[in-house]
Amino acid sequence: MRNWPYSYLLKKGHSLRVDIAASNAPLYDINLNNGRTSKTSKVGKPAIENVYHGVNFPSRIILPIEK
Repeated sequence: MRNWPYSYLLKKGHSLRVDIAASNAPLYDINLNNGRTSKTSKVGKPAIENVYHGVNFPSRIILPIEK
C-alpha cells in the first residue's frame, strides 16, 4: 500500500494537525531500534524522540496551496 503523496481539501474554518513519528510504515520498514528490521526480528527497543523548536531551533512545514 502506498500512501504518499496525497492531498486534502481543507474547508474554511477547519485546521490541520501534525503528527511526528519515528517511522513511515508501510512506506518504509519499521525501525525496531536494535539494528534489525521487522522482517528479521520480532522484538524492538523503545525510542526517545526529541522535537526541538523555538528561537534557537526554528522549524517549518511548507504546504502548497491551490485556490
